[in-house]
Amino acid sequence: MEQYQVSQDAIKCYDKAMDMWGESTIGELDVDKKRDISAMLALAVKKAGAPFPLAESKLGLFLYMLGDTKEGVRHANLALQYDADSFTGQLVRVFYALDSLRVKKLGAGDFLADGGSIEGSVIASGIKAFFSIVGATTSASTQIACKNELIKLIDIYRRVCPAITDVDEFLHYSRLLVNLGDFIKDIPFTGGRPNLFIEVVKAPISQLQMGGRENDIDDIRLKAEGKSELFRP
Repeated sequence: MEQYQVSQDAIKCYDKAMDMWGESTIGELDVDKKRDISAMLALAVKKAGAPFPLAESKLGLFLYMLGDTKEGVRHANLALQYDADSFTGQLVRVFYALDSLRVKKLGAGDFLADGGSIEGSVIASGIKAFFSIVGATTSASTQIACKNELIKLIDIYRRVCPAITDVDEFLHYSRLLVNLGDFIKDIPFTGGRPNLFIEVVKAPISQLQMGGRENDIDDIRLKAEGKSELFRP
């Protein structure tokens, strides 16, 4: 990943946006707070003086949650253009692809929750099935496109994990994949669903600075391994 030198003003705006997000779950943030966070992230992007994929991807996520699909995806694509390993940027693309399979819009903010991680969001384990699946009425090409976006997210996970030393960051990505795997378990995909669970089981952990967090790592890996045993493409 290319390293960009962004301005201190941009970093200050980004940090302010993350402080505003704080420990709240996405569902606890009202529309005004989401807009305030989006505005601060937009300012971070404007003041950066260079590509700022971290702020760009978060801006895409919040705009998407606010219902501005076009701008949300645009900023996610920019984040990925600047950083091919932008997990949050690709996550927005996954949301958009999943929306294309649904009768009712996904509403990503309804099932995103703060996981105390470096990026501050994971898909909550108790995802509600609050809309119906198109199923047989969804074209094979749409299913394939969605599946491809999920595979890209898996590829990013595979690339970033070996360099992760922070336990919370690792747990963030891993929990997200596990919960996303739960979320897609009833969605029909041409050629079968990708097994997101096995990716967590196979992820390297020797580089992690455990700091007494071994049980947390064991818990997510065992959870993923169990779900993988029950996985059906």
